[in-house]
Amino acid sequence: MPAAATFLALTTVFLWSFLAYLGARVNHLSPFLVVGIALCVSGLIGTIRIRLWHVPLATFLVGIGGIFGYHFLYFSAFKYAPPVETNLMNYLWPLLIVLLSPLFLPGYALRPHHILGAAVGLAGAGLILTGGQLSLDLANLKGYLLAAGAALTWASYSLMT
Repeated sequence: MPAAATFLALTTVFLWSFLAYLGARVNHLSPFLVVGIALCVSGLIGTIRIRLWHVPLATFLVGIGGIFGYHFLYFSAFKYAPPVETNLMNYLWPLLIVLLSPLFLPGYALRPHHILGAAVGLAGAGLILTGGQLSLDLANLKGYLLAAGAALTWASYSLMT
């Protein structure tokens, strides 16, 4: 891998690592505004290579829906739930990729170790969300549902592309 590509990949991971922090910092702004600004800036940068775009319309629409939908739900969640819990719920997307794979990938089946791993992961996330208690604070439910929606959107988008 050329040095420039490695540098860009590392820069992307570095910037991505700040998404939850920045999302929590701008939670007083409309999620439409935050996502709109971010996607407009990246879209304008992307138009530099617009002549190289050869993407079927369906793929283009899945990309727009997946990326916009994910970020809108994610940034909306920060308005209604604490950042740590919001980010934890959002990071259920890898687990959802495993669980949803049979729906999107022909010939793929869940095996017992997939289900066991998903159950352990979900139980761990539940323990963190509830602080080890057997009840969930419903005051943050809207934020949790928005973050779970973001996770579901990202998992579905990932499996569709």
